Amino acid sequence: MVKQTLIPAPTANEALNLYTHIVNASDDFMNIIDRDYCYVAVSDPLCQAFECSREMLIGNSVAEIWGDELLESGIRARLDMCLAGKQIEHEFEYSFPNKGLRWYSSRFTPYRDQQGHVTHAVVISHDITERVEAARSLKNSKDRLEFLLHSAPVIIYSRKVKKLWPLHFISPNINQLLGHDEQKLQGSADAWAEHVHPDDRPLLSEALKNLCTDGHNKLEYRVQDNHGNWHWLADEMVLVNDAQGHPSEIIGSWADVSERIEAEQERQKLQAQLEHDQRLESLGVLAGGIAHDFNNILAAIMGNASMATFELNRRPKNAEKYIERIMLSSEKAAELCRQMLAYSGKGSFVVKPISLTTLVEETQRLLEISIPKNVSLKLDLDKALPCLNGDGAQMQQIVMNLVINAADAIAENNGVIRIQTGLMQVDAAYLSSTYLDVNLPEGSYIYLDVADTGCGMNKQTQASIFEPFFTTKPTGRGLGMSAVLGIIRSHRGAIKIDSIVGKGTTFRIVFPVQSSNPSNDPSVIFSEAEKLQSQGTILLADDDDDVRRTETKILESIGFQVLTAVDGNSALEIYRQHGKEIAAVILDLSMPQMDGKACFTELKKMNHDVKVILTSGFNKANVGDWTSDVSGFIQKPYRIKVLKNLLKEVISTDKHDSKRD
Repeated sequence: MVKQTLIPAPTANEALNLYTHIVNASDDFMNIIDRDYCYVAVSDPLCQAFECSREMLIGNSVAEIWGDELLESGIRARLDMCLAGKQIEHEFEYSFPNKGLRWYSSRFTPYRDQQGHVTHAVVISHDITERVEAARSLKNSKDRLEFLLHSAPVIIYSRKVKKLWPLHFISPNINQLLGHDEQKLQGSADAWAEHVHPDDRPLLSEALKNLCTDGHNKLEYRVQDNHGNWHWLADEMVLVNDAQGHPSEIIGSWADVSERIEAEQERQKLQAQLEHDQRLESLGVLAGGIAHDFNNILAAIMGNASMATFELNRRPKNAEKYIERIMLSSEKAAELCRQMLAYSGKGSFVVKPISLTTLVEETQRLLEISIPKNVSLKLDLDKALPCLNGDGAQMQQIVMNLVINAADAIAENNGVIRIQTGLMQVDAAYLSSTYLDVNLPEGSYIYLDVADTGCGMNKQTQASIFEPFFTTKPTGRGLGMSAVLGIIRSHRGAIKIDSIVGKGTTFRIVFPVQSSNPSNDPSVIFSEAEKLQSQGTILLADDDDDVRRTETKILESIGFQVLTAVDGNSALEIYRQHGKEIAAVILDLSMPQMDGKACFTELKKMNHDVKVILTSGFNKANVGDWTSDVSGFIQKPYRIKVLKNLLKEVISTDKHDSKRD
């Protein structure tokens, strides 16, 4: 057992020294004040604050140390209450010479003698400057935040982590911006959703649903204010997690972006109007050019028709040459129409396998004649290039236009035009950098390059070269590159331009590699000696009186009887009455009330084996896949021999009196 050593109790002086040490070790002011408001004891911190000794303070009054103003502003009253027996607390501020302005919290405690009489006041003052400054800073921050929340153009909100994410807080400026009361919206998700445009509610719901995965989302949707007006809001939301990483709330903002979106919509509207005006202007120029060419053709037709009429009465044999010239002029008009279809991307001529290498080689002499002597032509052609399915005349037109444009770019300087063909693999990134890349697949493509060492083009010129009748030359050349673009479009190709001002331009045209199955050329004519024997009756359906009258004469001249219909409905009625007599139906594609496609469908229901020849100003490939079910197709305009050969082929495939459904 350990023997304990007893420590003797301190003497009164020792205890007093200990208490004095404790008092002086504290940062607080500990003082004793008598009933005359004079100090009878002070701690070291107070002496240090006033930079004087204890002897200089003891015996002085509160007013002499702190000043009359501070005494009268609150200390005297609290000393009186303390000396009356109450414990009092008081806060005050004071500016010290070396410490500056400080805040204190003082406690006034009564000191009683052995008889219980209050003789002194014990005052302990604690420095609370940091707490006061923190409170002031917090209040200033709160005031600033409230000001921002009231005046900011962005509405701040938060949502609770509950089902449907109900709104927990909304800044009060929603009232100024949208006229809604934030109190009525808080605590509910539906209250806000009711103001969201019905078409946009699924968008908001999906964004909230995905927020737990994405952590951040930004979307724009329409919201209605309290006056019924719609506003576009940009809603940006962030998911906030707690310390354990679990979702705790959503913090977000609503910003009114109506002006930006309306400005963008107005810009798009103006852009569309500008493009519309430009198209109208281009169409006006285009219509003028077409009218000029057609007038020339019509002048030739009318002149030759007049001469043919004149010669028929005098020398019938001489009238034949004028009639032949009329036929040639009509074919020129048909060629012009086909060029317009090519420009619109809906035209296609005689489609057959074409080798671009062979085509360029065969066109070389014509190209060399078409360019000036100061320009040399270089060929770099792939001899093993696969064929593409296309129209040779159109492909030749592309090469001619590009080479002539290249020569114009070189102008009077010495320069080189290089034509190259080859095969390349094309991906989506390459196609996206070209014109006419819509729905083109990746894969093997045949390319044709026409490169020059001319003046090159800036971005503005490159953006305009495909506009009808755009030219950088003093005198316009017509359709130009817009015709090239139309031909490329009709052949499912794309074009890419690389140009540097002062160095030259390269046009690269790509066409997909396709099967090279030869197509039947309807222009093959049988011997004139072959006469088509009468095979029965033809039903002719066309809404144009002149066409119907002329084709009736043609059909009668080659041995057929003809029944005519002005539209699809009348054609069906005639077929119901005379179907057993009808060897074939010649059906125009474009007719009022019921067009050729709808009429063909109904005819097939009446007689699955009905022979139908479809006619149209468009090429068969551009009419639609459904035309594969028709017995024949002929593009307007056409010669009698072409129609006769097609009828011979269609009717001879089977007897016309097939069973009706």
